Amino acid sequence: MEVVVVDATKLNKLARFSFRGYGQIESFFLKLKAQGKALVAPEITVVRAWESFRRKTALSEEEKVKALYLGKVELLIDRVVPARLYEDFLEVADSVLKDDDPEKEDAHVLACALAYRALGLKTAIWSDDRDFLLKARLLKEKFSVEVFSLA
Repeated sequence: MEVVVVDATKLNKLARFSFRGYGQIESFFLKLKAQGKALVAPEITVVRAWESFRRKTALSEEEKVKALYLGKVELLIDRVVPARLYEDFLEVADSVLKDDDPEKEDAHVLACALAYRALGLKTAIWSDDRDFLLKARLLKEKFSVEVFSLA
């Protein structure tokens, strides 16, 4: 089984899809699931993607849209991972990414991937984030974690 850690760029697109009702992001989630991949996301990433979307979008029915987003997360993400399950990898992840964000969201995504990798599982990160895409080769060579962008 391959584990795919979903980052905030993809979850933000999922929030926009939940609000607008169109786009292709849901089909990409379903495609990965049909390939037998387990989709996971750090809890902080699920929360921060919603907060980012909410700040940038005028919502007349915020609770309804949030419920739609969280429903999509529940349907499409196999596991929302609490930080306690990968916290031992946060320092290494932060040193590799040099994440300037005070909440270290990217470091949480990489730490989550490293925790699954340490269990011997093939692991990838699904992201459009430059921090990951620019370090894809390093992450593959040093940690055997692939980075890909789909849609």
